[in-house]
Amino acid sequence: MFVNAAVVLPPAPDRVVLPETAIDFTLYGDSVYVIREEGKDAGDKPLVKAFRTPVKTGTRWGGKVAILSVSAPAIVSSPPARSSCKTARRSL
Repeated sequence: MFVNAAVVLPPAPDRVVLPETAIDFTLYGDSVYVIREEGKDAGDKPLVKAFRTPVKTGTRWGGKVAILSVSAPAIVSSPPARSSCKTARRSL
C-alpha cells in the first residue's frame, strides 16, 4: 500500500544559506569569516581584513546551512581552498 501526501508548511523567512565548508564549527561556537574594508592604502585601494564572526546556524540540508543571525552586516565567504562557493553579500 502506498500513499501520496503533501505537507503544507508555513512560509519561512528569507535566510542566508552557506555551504557547510564556509562555517567553522568549533567547541566554542559556530563562526564565519567576515571581510571588512579597513581604510585605503597609499595607492587609494581599499584595505580589507578578515574577522572571525560568531553566527547562529539553523537547518542543514544537502551540504548547506541556514544562517539565522550574525553580529554585523557582512560579506561572507569561505576560504578558496575549502570550498568552491561564490561570495554572498548580505546584511542581516
